[in-house]
Amino acid sequence: MNSVVSMDLVKSEDIETIYKFLDDSLHNQPKICIVSDLKDEYHPAIEKVGVRHQFCMFHTKQKINRNIREDKKRNNYSDEELEYLNYCKQLVFDVLNANDLESAKKGRDYLISIQNNLPKVIFNLLWFFIIPYFKTITFHLENSNVPTTSNKIENFFQKVFPKHIKKTLRTFEGARTRFYLKTKYWVQRNFRGIHHQSY
Repeated sequence: MNSVVSMDLVKSEDIETIYKFLDDSLHNQPKICIVSDLKDEYHPAIEKVGVRHQFCMFHTKQKINRNIREDKKRNNYSDEELEYLNYCKQLVFDVLNANDLESAKKGRDYLISIQNNLPKVIFNLLWFFIIPYFKTITFHLENSNVPTTSNKIENFFQKVFPKHIKKTLRTFEGARTRFYLKTKYWVQRNFRGIHHQSY
């Protein structure tokens, strides 16, 4: 319903803190999937809640691009090597952009079949990211109701705390007050003119 249903301000986002927040917020609620960015602590916390997890596709592609960009900076690739690296990168993106689960699996399996010829950065992405988290990357292909991105809610929180505002917030209570005021305004703006049935 495009609404913030639960929020909290915490000093650290460790696994237990994330799990407690999710468990408290979703207690006795029907749950299909949680979409998040790639923060390491999210996956084990979401698994502990007992709900499926979908990696945000925007953040997934961002990670892959970042890894490849950093690899290019560290290595003096020839033009031919760069061309092949970009070709292999596209094979990875074909998996991410697949229209159905079977196509994603075929793309993954093809990468495995040529693994000995993959550039090291692509090989590492395949075995330490794509394969271990394949179900987390592709769950939206199993269930069309699952969104592929968490950007909508992330954009909301970014607007709550732009960097120049963060620098002015010296106390926890000051941050909390601004947080709730901005949240109230966001919900009112998004629900203006929308009439929901009362229960």
